[in-house]
Order: sequence, then C-alpha cells, then structure tokens
Amino acid sequence: MSLGIMEEEDLAEYFRLQYGAAAAADAPMCQRRMEALNLRWEELSVKKAQLKAHIQFIQENDQKWIRAMKKANKERELKRQHMQELTKGKQEMVALRLEHQRLSAKLQGYSIFNKYLKKVVENSEVSPRSLGGRPWHLPQPHLLFPGPWGGVQAQLAGDCGSSGPHGLCRMGTLL
Repeated sequence: MSLGIMEEEDLAEYFRLQYGAAAAADAPMCQRRMEALNLRWEELSVKKAQLKAHIQFIQENDQKWIRAMKKANKERELKRQHMQELTKGKQEMVALRLEHQRLSAKLQGYSIFNKYLKKVVENSEVSPRSLGGRPWHLPQPHLLFPGPWGGVQAQLAGDCGSSGPHGLCRMGTLL
C-alpha cells in the first residue's frame, strides 16, 4: 500500500494498525500531556485576559497623554500670548518713558521762561511804603492824563506845591 493512493478510511485504518499498540502503551503519558496542554491553555487564557487589560490600560493612558499634550500645547500658546502682551507693554512703557523725557525737557525749557518772569516781577516790585503801593515801572496815570491832580500840563508848569494821593506831588515824584 502506497500512501499516495489511499483513501481516508484506509488511511485511518493504517494509522490505527500501525500506531494502535504504541498508543495503548502510551495512554497514561498521553493523558498527562492532555492535562498539561489543558493547563497551558488555561494559563494562556489568563495571560490573554491580562494582556487585554494591559492593552486597555495602555489605551487609556494614551488618551490621557493625548489630553495632557493638548492641554500643555494650549498652556504653551497662552504663555506665548502673555509674553507677547508683556513685551508689547514693555515697549509701550519705554515709548511712554521717552515721550515723558522729551516733554520734561521741553517743560524745563519753558520753566526757564517762568523763572525769568518771576525774577522780573520780584525785581520790578517796590515796597508799598516807598511808592504808596504802586510798582515803579508802571506809569502813573495821574501824570499822563490831565485831571484834578495835574498831569502833563502840571509837569510842564513845574507845579509841585500840592501833594496828590499817596504822598506824591502833582508831578509824580515822592515828597
């Protein structure tokens, strides 16, 4: 009998005859192998469940990691925007400081004029006792305009006999 032309029934019969005596002798050993295989199968099932749980854990961690990266990117973008705003604020502060310095220098130039005017006023004022309360640099109205106290005509005539208000003569000189 050649194996190439045997049918299935013949093949099963051939194996039973060929290995039947050896299989009967190896029955306890075969039983132990079956138990070992069943035990290994159960171990693999437990390991498969553990791997599924581990894969699920890894997937959850990946999702958490993705959310954390999105949050970190968002925070990084916010920080970048805040830094841009801070830089812009600092630049505006520098510009305002320069403008303040420019205006202060301009004001300093004008303050010299103000000081000058104050000195002119201080130097031009005469004590009230000396001129009857009138500054010396202002023209005396009673000397410029004709009236009861004299004026231009009285100066020309040289009349200084009567005194006017504030102890001045008709010509505007002190008595």
